[in-house]
Amino acid sequence: MLRLDEMVIHSLAIEGLGLFVLSTVEDFHKRNPLVAGISKEELREAVRAIARGLVESTRPPGAGEETRSYQRNRPSCGTRRRHEGR
Repeated sequence: MLRLDEMVIHSLAIEGLGLFVLSTVEDFHKRNPLVAGISKEELREAVRAIARGLVESTRPPGAGEETRSYQRNRPSCGTRRRHEGR
């Protein structure tokens, strides 16, 4: 497992990310043959973007919306008790 920002990534996905990093570096060198190398920050941003895309693509549609919606529309316990007593 790998922790990246607030994400935890499975070991199989880490292998895929490694291949993605190699591909990204190779592409950078092909596009920029006179530059010494890709910056760490540019590579980090590319990895974060692909990791976020993986997380979003594996999340079921509407995941988490029910919980947020329920909590937002639910009266607090204190409010409910005040109204019941009247």
